[in-house]
Amino acid sequence: MISHKYITLEELMKQFNPKLMIAIGQASVNCSSSPTFGGIIAALTTCDVTTKILTDDQDIWLEANTPTIKAVFVDLYKQIEQMGLDVSASTAKEIADAFDTGSPSARNLTKLSNELCKNLKIQMGKRLFYSIDLDKQGYITDLFGDDVAKSFSSATFDIQEASQCLAFDRWTAAVFHLSRVAEIATVTICKRVGYKSAKPGFGEALNYMDSNLEKARKDYEHANPLFKGNIEFLSTVTAQMHAVNDAWRKHVSHMDKKYTGEEAVRIWDTTKALMQQLALELKEEADA
Repeated sequence: MISHKYITLEELMKQFNPKLMIAIGQASVNCSSSPTFGGIIAALTTCDVTTKILTDDQDIWLEANTPTIKAVFVDLYKQIEQMGLDVSASTAKEIADAFDTGSPSARNLTKLSNELCKNLKIQMGKRLFYSIDLDKQGYITDLFGDDVAKSFSSATFDIQEASQCLAFDRWTAAVFHLSRVAEIATVTICKRVGYKSAKPGFGEALNYMDSNLEKARKDYEHANPLFKGNIEFLSTVTAQMHAVNDAWRKHVSHMDKKYTGEEAVRIWDTTKALMQQLALELKEEADA
């Protein structure tokens, strides 16, 4: 089950009222330094409050502005709840509910607002958001293309996993998943020319290809019928897969082997180009 999702900064901002988010930050600063009634009200309500009003009797001011202030705290409660900040949401709701029985006192509202600010600081400090560099976002949005997805559908999972590993700088993990992509491609092609196994694997599939290609070159007339007419293509594929296997695939599971970002990106590009070429060949073959 996927426990995360990708979201742009714009989409994140659209989920909340920017004025209230800024107000929360201002209120948090007020609570940390000098938590005054005026500062909290001005920050959390974002109302057009003037200095003159704030110097008047605070309880009278609250009573006169009860509908406006309650509406702001109700909105604030909904947004905090949407963010999953349960403790802070409960405090915001307590403040909003306090207006149902009349206007709360300035002292009580200041106390609750202080509590809300502190809870928000604690809870928001524990909420993590990942930011992907612009030059790496292509790994998330631009995979290997539709042809590869159709020709090698079973490789989709590992292609997606490799892309996310690259986006988050998990280089060795990315190479591991790309090695599985190469294995899936090899086994898929081998199955099209008769390879069968209860537990198909990369090495066994390559041995099958090597054996049949060698027989076809030595005695074409009695060669595997599935290889006839495709020897050049299958020879090229087999050579490429041997190169992949020898260059990095069989090393990725070794505990002492780690891959750098440059190596992982190069392997991604190589695997992508290879898979796209294989998908094109298989598509043309199927159309024929």
